[in-house]
Amino acid sequence: MQIGAYKFSPSWFPSLVTLLVLALLLRLGAWQWNKGELKDAMVANHAELTSRSPVAIETISDTPEEARHQNVTANGFYLGDQQFLLDNRTHNHRAGYHVISPFKLQSNQQVILVNRGWVPVGASRDSLPDVNVADIQRLIVGRLNVIHSNAFILGEAGYTVAGFPKVVQRLEPQAISKLLSAQVLPYILRLDRADQDGFIREWPAHWGISAERHRGYSVQWFSLAAALCIIYIVVNLKRARS
Repeated sequence: MQIGAYKFSPSWFPSLVTLLVLALLLRLGAWQWNKGELKDAMVANHAELTSRSPVAIETISDTPEEARHQNVTANGFYLGDQQFLLDNRTHNHRAGYHVISPFKLQSNQQVILVNRGWVPVGASRDSLPDVNVADIQRLIVGRLNVIHSNAFILGEAGYTVAGFPKVVQRLEPQAISKLLSAQVLPYILRLDRADQDGFIREWPAHWGISAERHRGYSVQWFSLAAALCIIYIVVNLKRARS
């Protein structure tokens, strides 16, 4: 192809390789840009849900992911002497547990798991903290979150060990349901910081890479795609002989 005093004459193999690499770079750029848009939507959805007034837990019909961050109230009572300690939880670089308390709803006798906050480990692993709670009727307030029941663990989860509180490596609603002989709802309630009978409760939202960084990565991929095009043109554009 003659372009003024220059001739553009690429060979087929370098052109094919360039086209494939260009397609990959553009796809990576679009993927990172879409990740940024998705992250913005997640942050906006979190802000919208957390600004809502609490609703009764019985009115929630969404999936755990859809109900995540929804403020709710629950009327019932704790199963005071049947507590779970979720192991390997840290706070300010200290080892400890999250106190998971089954809460039986007054309306339908279903159980919602309540995360009452963080407590440190004792002087030894054999000295468990006293986390029992009075089983009086009460109204509690909190925010829903998903249960990561598929978290990878080494060894047993801890539900077959005798006695309470049970130190467990992950939350398994089916195992807890069997132990309590009650239906356990598929999400967990993070107890409000102002509510009584709780421990250290800090529930920051973790978004991972920010939307701005995703878009920054996208710009880098698109810039590499533009540079590849420029290099391809410069390498294959030669001055025509007179």
